[in-house]
Amino acid sequence: MSASQAEVQQGLRTLKQATEAILELDLESEGGIERLVQLQAMQEQLRKELEVPLTSSLKEDPSIRELIDSCLTLSNEVNRKLIIFRNFVSEQMNKLQEGEKSRSTYHQVFTQAEGYFIDYRK
Repeated sequence: MSASQAEVQQGLRTLKQATEAILELDLESEGGIERLVQLQAMQEQLRKELEVPLTSSLKEDPSIRELIDSCLTLSNEVNRKLIIFRNFVSEQMNKLQEGEKSRSTYHQVFTQAEGYFIDYRK
């Protein structure tokens, strides 16, 4: 195993761990979104670092291929999780907007401008 092959394997393992951490993340808890952003930044950095080595013949190595396939499978699961969470948040936002509409429909505040009435007939 060459040094670059070991580096690529370590990078892919780290990428896999970051992806698994995203899957285990509770996005509804406080700090969940911030942690998601951190993990996604880490993933992006790792992908940039692995881009050049993986364009070589290293990606044909069975152990590296297995790690790549594992990362892709986990990435698809993360995408599904984020789509479900986005739909949940959209539903909650729609409920809030509908509640605001009904509240403003039935609880309108009427304002009357101040003014003066001058009766010139007196």
